[in-house]
Amino acid sequence: MSIIERAADKLKEESTSQRPDTPEAERSAEGGRIASSSPVRSSAPKMTAEHLLDDKPAPRDRQPAQAPLHIDLGYLQEVGMVPPESARECLENEYRYVKRPLLANINGRSAVQVESGRVILVTSAQQGDGKTYTAFNLARSFAQEPDWEVVLIDGDNIRPMLSRHLCREDRPGLIDALGESSLTLDDVLIPTDIRHLSVIPSGQRDLLAT
Repeated sequence: MSIIERAADKLKEESTSQRPDTPEAERSAEGGRIASSSPVRSSAPKMTAEHLLDDKPAPRDRQPAQAPLHIDLGYLQEVGMVPPESARECLENEYRYVKRPLLANINGRSAVQVESGRVILVTSAQQGDGKTYTAFNLARSFAQEPDWEVVLIDGDNIRPMLSRHLCREDRPGLIDALGESSLTLDDVLIPTDIRHLSVIPSGQRDLLAT
């Protein structure tokens, strides 16, 4: 089973276990969602990895449990993940063009209905084709949409360039959540200082076989 399949299965398990069907839970639902039975840190809605599988936009104005991760665009320009500032507007326009049909899939307005249209996989046949560049800049473009929260997941445990360049330090991530039953994907969800954008890093490579 691939990393992506394992992550999807874990999301479904967490989603099912965190949705009690008691009348009391239903009365505590906000915006049509059943509230989790876990302690609430804030009265504001919270962005969770569970929303990747929901059919509705995630709640706005979440209150992160940790300080947002700073996204250093100057450093990312140096390592080739974003273009120079003089070319940035052109890039943003290009990614808006790429984003339109994907938004149609998400909103159910495409000619052909796409199952799980909110989950977008960026991959390629070879190393160096631009997966990291495309994933980050497409995620930034989606984060500019007023009605959506974006979770950028680094699923490359061999060369986790997204994690290295965004986090710039070892952090628990996707592999840890898949390898340790005590961790959920929400535990490794990191908010950033780009509004509406969160990151799940790749995690520890040596946990892949567990």
